[in-house]
Amino acid sequence: MIVSFNEVEVEFIKKLAHVRNDPKYLVKNHKVDESRNDYAIHCQGVAGELAVSKALSIPIDTRAILHGDGGVVDLILPDKRTIQVKFRNFRKSLQIPLNKGEQDKSKEVFLYWNHLAIKQDRSYRCVCCERWCRKGEVLLADIGVMVMPHEPGKSVEIAGFITREDFIKKHCVQDFGYGKRYAVSHKDLSPIELLIVDDF
Repeated sequence: MIVSFNEVEVEFIKKLAHVRNDPKYLVKNHKVDESRNDYAIHCQGVAGELAVSKALSIPIDTRAILHGDGGVVDLILPDKRTIQVKFRNFRKSLQIPLNKGEQDKSKEVFLYWNHLAIKQDRSYRCVCCERWCRKGEVLLADIGVMVMPHEPGKSVEIAGFITREDFIKKHCVQDFGYGKRYAVSHKDLSPIELLIVDDF
């Protein structure tokens, strides 16, 4: 699903990204992608959250938390299920057809987390390293949603969603050049439209 932003929404993205980014200049980040600065990463994150909130007609959280939200909850559905939105900076839209001779594999995009956690009683245990993980590194929400660039500064693409239970069942281990990650292909994601709740 392609979600476009009007001028007011683009300004909202920039302002909320500043609100989330600017107080954190003393906080050590754990980013791997050095090609984007922290503000740019926040802009993409806010754009992803806003796109999903628009698609599902649910409110976006405008709070700024100094050490982040722990990566657990970005949005909440009316039925109280929680959503984590991941923006993947993949340069080609899934909507663009393959070029002649282009391998389908080159179009595969992955939604991933650093660790894989299983719920045990009231807590979550990492199955890869047998310890509790930093929350932002693991899918703890009920649903994970992948968002990608579409038209810079104008629109993004919601690639789809997966429940935490399905992520655990369908994941594979991938190494994108900075250690192993627990991932699912965009082909394993369901259309975001399936989460839309009718009001009547």
